[in-house]
Amino acid sequence: MRIKAVIFNHDGVIVESVNTWKVLRKEKKKDISKLVSKKLLKNIENSYEIYKLAESKGLMTFTDFRYIEISLLTMLNLSVKDFENIGRKLKLRPYIKELVKELYENDITLGICSLAPKPCIDVTIKKLGYPFKYVFGTNMIFLNGKYLDSFVYPTENHNDPISFIEGELDKASCINYIRKKENLRRDEVI
Repeated sequence: MRIKAVIFNHDGVIVESVNTWKVLRKEKKKDISKLVSKKLLKNIENSYEIYKLAESKGLMTFTDFRYIEISLLTMLNLSVKDFENIGRKLKLRPYIKELVKELYENDITLGICSLAPKPCIDVTIKKLGYPFKYVFGTNMIFLNGKYLDSFVYPTENHNDPISFIEGELDKASCINYIRKKENLRRDEVI
């Protein structure tokens, strides 16, 4: 058996951050404070954790959470540069650059499967210095240069099936997608 493709998660694997969206909320806390009450502001950074608790009690679905989060981010008038700046602030994990270099130099197909914002992932890929053939991330829609919405598709072909489980991008679907595109066996992809 020879590994022919390695698929990474972005947050907590390539970069130190466990959640890029949480970093964005923390970075924009001052701007958010102008839009919400102090009581709510106290919980903004941990909104995903609050959603998980509400979901466990049957009070909220991921669709509800996503709608609230996107509404808030839309009100902040974020630009591509805002997302790229967050990406620049994310620190690479120790030895990841060396690992990616070694994999690339040994003709291993590289991929990222993450719900992190695509502009942040793109900045990370530039920091690593090697191209990733497959990048699954949250694509951003901008209107007049300001954030409007986001969606997740793996390629330019928006009909390719990638599924979600409990609000998370299903990593197994990403791996199967890459396996089929590259004609690889299961034991050739990690």
